[in-house]
Amino acid sequence: MADGRLAAGGTIRWDRWGLIAGTLALAVPVVVLTVVYLSQAGHWEMIDLQVYRWGGLLARRSGPLYTAQYRGMLSFSYPPLAAAIFEPLSALPLLAVKRIVITGSVLALLASAWLAWGGVGVRGTWSRAALALAVTDIALCIDPVQQTIDLGQINLVLMAVVLADLLAPGDRRWQGAGVGLATGLKLTPGIFIAYLLLTRRFRAAGVATAAFALTVAAGFAVLPGLSRQYWLGGLFLDPSRPGPVIYASNQSLFGMIARLAGGGGPALPYWLAVAPIVAACGLLAAALVHRRGRELAAVSVCAVTGLLVSPVSWDHHWVWIVPVLVAVADLAWRHRSWVAWAGLAGLVLLFAGYPVGQRGDPGAVKGLIWTVPAGGNREYGWHGWQLVAGNLYALIGLGILCAALVTAWRARAAATRAESRSGLIATARG
Repeated sequence: MADGRLAAGGTIRWDRWGLIAGTLALAVPVVVLTVVYLSQAGHWEMIDLQVYRWGGLLARRSGPLYTAQYRGMLSFSYPPLAAAIFEPLSALPLLAVKRIVITGSVLALLASAWLAWGGVGVRGTWSRAALALAVTDIALCIDPVQQTIDLGQINLVLMAVVLADLLAPGDRRWQGAGVGLATGLKLTPGIFIAYLLLTRRFRAAGVATAAFALTVAAGFAVLPGLSRQYWLGGLFLDPSRPGPVIYASNQSLFGMIARLAGGGGPALPYWLAVAPIVAACGLLAAALVHRRGRELAAVSVCAVTGLLVSPVSWDHHWVWIVPVLVAVADLAWRHRSWVAWAGLAGLVLLFAGYPVGQRGDPGAVKGLIWTVPAGGNREYGWHGWQLVAGNLYALIGLGILCAALVTAWRARAAATRAESRSGLIATARG
């Protein structure tokens, strides 16, 4: 009995009751890990969530949202509408908010995995559920997901919104609305508007732009003074507001270039020269992959491009590695490629969380980027292997873009040659 189909790779044939049992077995670790996260919520600081709450409180009281600092060190760096949305959180007990965010994050992660497998052609309900739970099990053990939950971030929710918007089947009237909404809350998803334009989905790009504009207008309507300060005062262009760009957590091109430049010279000119080239190559690769009908892979490549070219991409922003894992698994299955399977295993190991002890935080479970000295400008002193470990996610991102570009270009060339041979054969027969 065929319960699912993994894209063009063939039908997965499993006994239905065995598949149900496997799905339930995979659900157990997700439930256990979620319970562990919820039980530990009171012990976790979840500092970014506290900044969200604080921002909502300032917005409610018409406070100095963009000039004040939380605990004298952290600034609210999101658009005004985000502060308005966070207002209700400021009225709830912190522990309750933590549990709400943890539960929402895990559900969003599971939804993203479900959407990702649907994006590569898995249609059987039980097979899709089993695969989604398996990916969720793995994802809960990787550093960007753990950091997102540990900090109380909303990256997983925004990723689910974007995937639901771009991977839903059919030519939908309101496609792009999710991308626009996500961009209005956190500017980096705006890269997907360029992707929609490049793939000739002009109506979806228009809807996304209109939805983003609506979020800006809503911000002016509810918080006019703060909106003028943020949008017209140019605060949204300041990459230093979230924190020092050289900090190890910033796994963007700008962060990597700043660390490589050291304290001896400015990194901005180099980034301004390199970022447009990387953006163009990444978007081109995403468009080529899209034209081959691999939408999940195309969206994943676009997301990685956005992470690289954004001035600041903290390690927890790299939750987009989750759909990348599904796209690589699909590639490995389609082509029965041991190279792809090895690449998949490598990505999991390189992004996994490990008991990496550091000064002041000896028992922390973090990614390999934290095996090097971090903070207090110690990044300027990296050398040798530390330069690789400390820039690991950015380097992997560049590798993903190169692999996608080369693979898509070769596939296009092979298709062109096949069409030429067919034309020659047809001419000869004529």
